[in-house]
Amino acid sequence: MARPRRADGKTKIQLFVTGGYRYAISQGSVRDPETGKYSHPKITYGTVTDDYRFLPNKRFLEMSTEERKRLAFPSGWNLDSIDSAPLPPAGNRGRPSYTGESRSLLYGATLFLENVADACGLRKDLTVIFGKRGVVDDLLSLAYFELIHRDCYNHFEPMQKVEWYPTKNILSPPNITRLTQSLTEQDKQDLFACRQARVVEDSWIAIDSTNADTGKMPILHFNISTSPCIC
Repeated sequence: MARPRRADGKTKIQLFVTGGYRYAISQGSVRDPETGKYSHPKITYGTVTDDYRFLPNKRFLEMSTEERKRLAFPSGWNLDSIDSAPLPPAGNRGRPSYTGESRSLLYGATLFLENVADACGLRKDLTVIFGKRGVVDDLLSLAYFELIHRDCYNHFEPMQKVEWYPTKNILSPPNITRLTQSLTEQDKQDLFACRQARVVEDSWIAIDSTNADTGKMPILHFNISTSPCIC
């Protein structure tokens, strides 16, 4: 359950233990304006050792001094690592931004994944399910971005200006939200059925739906292959 907001406006940090791992998290309360229901998203800032020593993660290290000061850690925690944690360079945070179109795009990693998607039949399966909607290239582009950069989709639009992706659409955060919200459970089941239909003898299926750290790993990723490749 989310903790009440502090009178001083700071974000309260608490210990969250799951699967034997100890995380330093904050937990808010967000109300859905349509349903009226509340969700309690967690934000992870690092791990906590058995002797309560805080070890910051990438999210914390990318925070400014002012942002760090707004975090209220429990008394008794060892915060020595915060004092020694480097600050991000001033004025040099995030992805590069360009006002004009880049004529020299990076393409090695994305082109490799594009060839893999063709070779293992993933593009064909997506076309069967989503071809009429015209979103196959959008979905593959987002998949390539996550596999290569393991980053938040908020950074996809600026990366389109420096890296080649199959989609011709500008996928801004609102556009990505509308795209992902349009995907149904039936779509996922149909895609899984298509992928499963390609299984032959000695193929393998791997499903990973667990990650409690930064939230940047895929929620669900599965492979069906006769050799170690991305499917």
